[in-house]
Formats: sequence, C-alpha cells, structure tokens
Amino acid sequence: MISLKGEDPWFCTFLYGPPHKEDKQRFWSNLSKIRNESNPCWCIIGDFNIVSNQDEKDGGAPINMSQAGCFLSFMDLSIKGGEFTWSNMRSNQEAIVERLDKIIVSNKWSLIFPKAIGILEAATISDHNPVVLLMEGLKKERKREFKFESRWLLDEECSSNVKEVWNASGSNIGQNQFVKKLKTTRVKLKKWSKIKYGKN
Repeated sequence: MISLKGEDPWFCTFLYGPPHKEDKQRFWSNLSKIRNESNPCWCIIGDFNIVSNQDEKDGGAPINMSQAGCFLSFMDLSIKGGEFTWSNMRSNQEAIVERLDKIIVSNKWSLIFPKAIGILEAATISDHNPVVLLMEGLKKERKREFKFESRWLLDEECSSNVKEVWNASGSNIGQNQFVKKLKTTRVKLKKWSKIKYGKN
C-alpha cells in the first residue's frame, strides 16, 4: 500500500508471473479474487510471462488464447520506447520477441493518475527490457541528442575509438551487448571529440 501526502492510498504489486503453463490459470484466478474482494485502486507492474493478444508476439508458435484470456479486466498502461520487452536472443527465423513486461492499472487508479505512462529502457544485462513507471508522464525538457559528426570520418582516431569498443568482447554479440556497445561508443566518441575539437 502506498500513501502519498494529501492523496488516497493505493496498491502496487510487483509481479513475476509463473512461466509454466499449468500454473498460469491458478495464479490469475488468485489475483482475480484479490481484486474482487477489495476492488482497490491498484497498479500491477512486472514480468507477466504471458501475452494478451497475437500483436504482442513476433516469431515462434501462435499464442494460446485460453492463456491470454487469463488477464484481469484492467487497463494496459501505455509504454513508450518499443513494442516488445523480451527476446530469446536469437536471430533470423529462430528469433522470438514478446511483450511480457507490462503495467496494468484499475480504472480507479487511472482516474487518480491520468498522466502516468511507462517507459521501456534498453536491455543491457537481462533478456528483458526494464519497464519504468512515470507517475506524472514525460517531462518536456529533453536530453541533448547525440549527433555523429561527418568530419570525424576524416580522422583516423575516430575509427580507432570505434574499433576499440567493438573489439572489446569479441564479435558474437546478442541484442543486449549490441545496445551496450552502442552506448559505450557514443560516450567514447563524445569524450574524444570534446578533447580534440572542444565544445563546438
């Protein structure tokens, strides 16, 4: 239960849904009972280990609609940053991506926090993308964007910096390592450019 100053208390559940088919129905049944008994102002965040429709999955076998029907009659909170939150870390025809991580809220909760949204962060360690809840929505101020300068291509040091990052942990990389390398390359080039060319 979360009680903020000047606001009615509300409930937040951090959830890890059962991965095995035989446990899913019982799990969702128990969660439904909790809701029906208290009808709370409720927000549920986590890895649900289930998708609610075929649009939340790409690759692999079609979803089991009976399992998808386990979902509570909650609202699916909008999440910015991507369609899918989990990857099996394979490529080509073996690749499967799904939206397993969600934020669902009761109608009562959505009326109290109408600006709330979720943000999908980059997956750097896990095969899941972290989901972050922003109660007041996105702030308008934006971080300064990274821009690759074409003049860097004329400088051999730029190429050396990029090679150093990408050769650091071998050539076989999955989605997580790819994102991490992109971030590391950006940071390295920004620092190098600042030293070599100054702030401009």
